[in-house]
Amino acid sequence: MRKKALYFCSVLFFVLSIKQSVAQVSHSKNIPSLDELAGDWMSSWQLEQSAAICNFYGGLRAGYTVSSISSLTFPPFSQGPYNRYNQNDSLRYQKDILQMYIDKKPLLTKYSKWYPYQIKRKAREGDLEIETTVRAVFENEGVLWEIKFKNTGHHKAISHHISFILRNSHIRKFAPAQWCWSTPRSTDNDYAVKIIQNAIIEKDNKSDAVTCYHFLNQPDSITHKGDITEVSYKLSLSAGGEKGFKILMAIDSSEKGASYKAKEWQQHFDEVFKEAKDLWQRSYYQALQPGNNFFSGYLPTLVTKDSTLRRIYYSSVVSWLELLRTNFKTGYKRVFVTAGPDYANTLTYYWDMVSYSTLWALLDPAAMRKQLLLFLSQDIKHGYAVNFMTLRQCGPWYSFNDYALFHAACIYLSITGDTSFLNMPVGNTTVCKRLYALATSWKKLLKPGTWLADYGGIANNTETDPNYVHIVPALNAANVWMCRRMAAIVADRGEKNAAQELRNDADSMADA
Repeated sequence: MRKKALYFCSVLFFVLSIKQSVAQVSHSKNIPSLDELAGDWMSSWQLEQSAAICNFYGGLRAGYTVSSISSLTFPPFSQGPYNRYNQNDSLRYQKDILQMYIDKKPLLTKYSKWYPYQIKRKAREGDLEIETTVRAVFENEGVLWEIKFKNTGHHKAISHHISFILRNSHIRKFAPAQWCWSTPRSTDNDYAVKIIQNAIIEKDNKSDAVTCYHFLNQPDSITHKGDITEVSYKLSLSAGGEKGFKILMAIDSSEKGASYKAKEWQQHFDEVFKEAKDLWQRSYYQALQPGNNFFSGYLPTLVTKDSTLRRIYYSSVVSWLELLRTNFKTGYKRVFVTAGPDYANTLTYYWDMVSYSTLWALLDPAAMRKQLLLFLSQDIKHGYAVNFMTLRQCGPWYSFNDYALFHAACIYLSITGDTSFLNMPVGNTTVCKRLYALATSWKKLLKPGTWLADYGGIANNTETDPNYVHIVPALNAANVWMCRRMAAIVADRGEKNAAQELRNDADSMADA
């Protein structure tokens, strides 16, 4: 039976009204479009973090000027150096890709608006109004810009010098093992630049990464000096006049590959730009469609007259899909990573599964099953996450590992009813025996003379609260639940004595 209680990233969604129901219906009527789920226009000073988007291969963040981007990450490629969002840094914009200058001055963003598939920004210089749209090429290593200039004055023409700057922000390719919580990024300027007509090719000297920028509007000049490449235009607009610019960025492991992508996208720019939205929206609709040909399951459609609840539910689906990755070459076609584009771009943390196990079992039980078998085959005392570029663990042991993995497996069993999963081999044991070991692992951590487990210091407890260490109440309560849940599992398999022992242990812990 499909459960309809859904939660994502520690936010629980409860359907409170009996008038609200969950059903599978036409998306055109009950499921909001991606545009309906967009954010509001916000002043840049209001933002703790700039807007970010992902395209199932990786993602990027809005930079400081109205056109620039930062934290671009399409594993194994990444932009360097890391540019932490800090409004108080007077030179913050100099680390971004494609910085925009008006009359030799950086044009910083005044307003921005997030969409699941694009970022829009606005700025102004006198009567000149600028609006930019940036999208990531869907499931590829590329970025597209549309930039609109408008003379809002009604009585006189205007003229400005427009330039786009590339500086200190080239792309590098990193080996799979270099990816962990911190994203590997270049910290030097060791790259070569080639200018061919209205294209710029950057070749990293320490890896195979090649980046091609193509300016569809013929520049007045492109110059390279030191570590700065500048693309310049003389912009003249009549009163009320408008002009549009189109720019693309293509990344590959060879100049031939990057140039080929750039040529294809340049020739079909409008189509590729449109697909960046349409294909993203298609995947979103497929996640809510029974019998879709992408996921092995689907999520329920929420039908409600409560517009706030409707927005929360579907925004949560979209937020989760932002973390879907389909480009890992290790045999796992659909992986939900923990974060991006700044950190943990290739990692799935065990403890994060607690937040979305129900969603996962509903949406993609086949992928969940395969990844649970991988996790259960590993010694989770030696890491907090799996790097899906290597299938190896990284980081220290987290105290939540046992509970998180046990919980995810139980959710999978409850929603799918796939009891054959318990008999699957993992390493030199079975899933059932592995779950038993997780449910009773607290016995190795008992504080002498008590029934309470000691879960170590702050490094083992998500590095957040120095008071949330050692005899952690929540984790000890989780041990009670795991024992009782495991007792039910083994009892169903006819192991009555083992079930009773687990129940006795649970009662002793609960009374401690």
